[in-house]
Amino acid sequence: MSAAGTPRGSAASSTPAATSRPSTPRSTNGILNSLTKMLWQSPADSPAPRDSATDPSGFITQSPRRAGPSSPAPAFSSPEPSAAQSQDPAASASPDKRGLLGIFSPMFAFLGGGQPGPEAQEASGQAEGGQAEPEASASAAVAQAAAPPPPAAPPPEDAAADAEDQMDDDDVDEFDPYLFIRSLPARPPIVRPVCLPKKTRGTPAVSLVLDLDETLLHSSIAPLPTYDIVFPVHFNAMNYQVYVRKRPHLEYFMNQVSQMFEIIVFTASQKVYADRLLSILDPQRKWIKHRVFRDSCVVVDGNYLKDLNVLGRDLSKTAIVDNSPQVFGFQLDNGIPIESWYEDPADSELLKMLPFLETLANAEDVRPLIRDHFQLFKRVRGPNATA
Repeated sequence: MSAAGTPRGSAASSTPAATSRPSTPRSTNGILNSLTKMLWQSPADSPAPRDSATDPSGFITQSPRRAGPSSPAPAFSSPEPSAAQSQDPAASASPDKRGLLGIFSPMFAFLGGGQPGPEAQEASGQAEGGQAEPEASASAAVAQAAAPPPPAAPPPEDAAADAEDQMDDDDVDEFDPYLFIRSLPARPPIVRPVCLPKKTRGTPAVSLVLDLDETLLHSSIAPLPTYDIVFPVHFNAMNYQVYVRKRPHLEYFMNQVSQMFEIIVFTASQKVYADRLLSILDPQRKWIKHRVFRDSCVVVDGNYLKDLNVLGRDLSKTAIVDNSPQVFGFQLDNGIPIESWYEDPADSELLKMLPFLETLANAEDVRPLIRDHFQLFKRVRGPNATA
């Protein structure tokens, strides 16, 4: 700033004061206007607001899902600026603008973007009114230009930035499905009609309900570096390519359980995607007897829950395997949790589950066996809870 201020000071000492006085504020204002326009102009290619959805297509459900009440408030939700923001232009700017002003704040304050000091106000008023002494006015201008800029005061906390930071923190925190289950009502708020036909003679006594995404496989509309299946889906007037990875040991697992149970795939994904995928996985229906989709789920706080009553099966002879425990929150003692899977080629969770599933095949009531083995009720009601 001293290099820019020196020519103005030397011109004032060699030119009549009456001419030099009005020239200084006009030059300063011109630079101020140009700099202000540059700093406060939003870039045309600024990124769009962050979208928290994991699947922009909407037909694939990836779990776990965040419950509505625990979701953070959206960024920039407060329309009224705080008192600190109204006093400091750096605080009321958007995050991008606030970053620019933080870098250039000494120059911005000197050129008039911040609150000027008493000396600057006096010099500016004398130059505009034409009442200051010629030599005093020139000396004040030179001193003001040559003086080192004062250090910028730290900007006050920005409510919008705090909200975004809070959102980031909440994204890191994992959704607690058992805390969600604790808040569920005793009965589903909506009772869906039974969607399956009655069992036929020769059907295994126990029904095993399997989730699809992140339990048996992983799907994505973004190209995957490795995949087992790729197929097109037309949804909402858009064409998508779906890339699918099978969970390790999937075929062996399905061969084993299909000999012991009536297999039902119950997915929270849309039928347009899941039905097509299941036809590729099991074209002859030798593994999967029935397919149930999102329209049979009950939505609670943004979570697609699977009320097993919709299947029309005896709950004493029904078990469900799902990577999202909250989905079987209405029938906790029927639920078998499994770790979510995305890409680990060394995963063996399906194989590890087979010995326990074999104990259910001939059980009179699967619920005590599941309850004693996994003790999920303690995760919901506390470690000292009893069955």
